[in-house]
Amino acid sequence: MTVFYLNREKTPRDTAGLAMDVTVLEYLRGQGLSGTKEGCATGDCGACTVVVERLNTAGKPFYRGVNACLALLPAFHGARLITVEGLAQNGKLHPAQQSMVDMHGSQCGFCTPGFVMSLFALAKAGGASGDRKKAVRAISGNLCRCTGYRPIIDAALSLKKTDDGYGGQAMNKRLCGIASSLPIGGILPQSADELAGGLLKNPAAGIIAGAMDLSLEITQNLARVENAVFLGAAADMKQITKKRGGWHIGAGANWEDIDNTCGKELPAISKMLERFGSPQIRCQATVGGNIANASPVADGPPAFMALAAELTLRKGGARRKMLLENFFLGYKKTALRVGEFIESVFLPQPKPSSVYQIYKVSKRREDDISAVLLAIYATPAKGGKIGAICIAAGGMAAIPRRALKTELALIGKPWTADSFNKAAAMLSKDFSPISDMRASAAYRAQVAKNLLIGFGEETAG
Repeated sequence: MTVFYLNREKTPRDTAGLAMDVTVLEYLRGQGLSGTKEGCATGDCGACTVVVERLNTAGKPFYRGVNACLALLPAFHGARLITVEGLAQNGKLHPAQQSMVDMHGSQCGFCTPGFVMSLFALAKAGGASGDRKKAVRAISGNLCRCTGYRPIIDAALSLKKTDDGYGGQAMNKRLCGIASSLPIGGILPQSADELAGGLLKNPAAGIIAGAMDLSLEITQNLARVENAVFLGAAADMKQITKKRGGWHIGAGANWEDIDNTCGKELPAISKMLERFGSPQIRCQATVGGNIANASPVADGPPAFMALAAELTLRKGGARRKMLLENFFLGYKKTALRVGEFIESVFLPQPKPSSVYQIYKVSKRREDDISAVLLAIYATPAKGGKIGAICIAAGGMAAIPRRALKTELALIGKPWTADSFNKAAAMLSKDFSPISDMRASAAYRAQVAKNLLIGFGEETAG
């Protein structure tokens, strides 16, 4: 049973009886809310963008745009879904809508509702107020096939924080109540404890957080989900706290929250996330899902592996620690045992004297899967030498993996461009990449060498 609020409705909707693999897009259009469009069904175009209102740990509402085509309805238990039909009030357009009218931002109109919802999320976050980078970032997950970006950017630039009736105290209480008092059973656990207990009773259940890859299987291959546990209501698994030399990140935390919490102190992560995916994708995709999915081209694992990230794995009341680099056993195979799940990730903070860089190469700059991702963390030793170095790569093997032989070839060597240039040849002993639709094996091997050489040239001295 999934219960949520829709737009400005004061009575929650109960979707008992609906299949658990119904997407938000499918549900909304079935309710006659056709402003949410299906453009690609793969999370690329943003025409299906809706905004989700949730409460943070302080009980304050926050808003995130998500792709309705990839969002499974049970993931939004206890939340409020806001569509383009829910913006205007008393016959007056919302500022996000009015700005598109004033700046002539709509042409054929198909993409307009999605853009409006991204602008709405921007307005709820305080608006752009003339900040072009913020404006462009807010709409970077929306495509306009009429090439009308200039007036749409102008519309985003004009937006400021506004009071639109969403996020009032009464609404907060209703959201709190729905998230804390419903008898949701095992399919929608409210905490890591409930998840652990549910998996002991039903160890065969699949765990669904952001469902980015799973949703594609549903929309593209008509896959069905019949036995799953959704993490959308487990608030404690979304928390990010900094202590003891690093960040403790709940496995259910999404990448947008990671950027907002850690981005200033980890600029390499923040820069990588700009290319990781659109705001809509970053608001749905979770760190635990990115790791547990065990994709060889996932961006999160090598980026975290370079910092010696540590996982907390849990089964029932028992927990065990494991370095992220030891978690991947083979293609799509991990160290997780039956009934076990990733509870959290500890990401160490880089030392002040260290250098941490992440390089992503893909066919498109944004919203694309990596051909190669190389993450490098190095600390200096006395005499201008390399004291320690960790090089982790994605797209170079069947699993995200460290370049251990290349690392050994660099430790103790002078921190010069020449040292990195010579060590780059060792990458062929660490990796034997394959050819696929994203890149050839030869291209991957050469790019990885070039990235390592580039790191040496950027950081020498």
